[in-house]
Amino acid sequence: MTRQASDIYQTFLDEGSRMIMSGDFAAVARSMVYPQTMETADGVMWYTVPEDMEVAAASFRAFLATMGATDYHRLCVFAEIDADGTGIFGEHTTYIIRGGQFAVPPYRNRMWLRLDNGVWRGAGLAAAVSNHVCTILAPEQLRAARGLQA
Repeated sequence: MTRQASDIYQTFLDEGSRMIMSGDFAAVARSMVYPQTMETADGVMWYTVPEDMEVAAASFRAFLATMGATDYHRLCVFAEIDADGTGIFGEHTTYIIRGGQFAVPPYRNRMWLRLDNGVWRGAGLAAAVSNHVCTILAPEQLRAARGLQA
């Protein structure tokens, strides 16, 4: 793991966590590249426009509120920059805290970042957790993607 890669990755995680907790879903959407995917044990979502990511971010924040989350932390486990210096692959652990206790058991994630006009942006996420345990994928978007009624 290069120090530079892990610093970039952790900074991205910290900024994203602040955006989610403060409810700045438009900023979350701007911090991504499109198209991209988000995956849990229950499915994969493809996001092609920022508006879809805003809906997903708002849904995740609503889940955190329902769980009574007081803190949302993500800590880099490792990160590495690709050979051409325009992509980072890494893994991190997510901690959702309610009053000093885990609201959801900590879970691992894989994430990809891409350098886009000099800015590192999220390019995809795979979370090792069921969407039934931690609602990462917006249920209404997941139902629509599966062709089911909302």
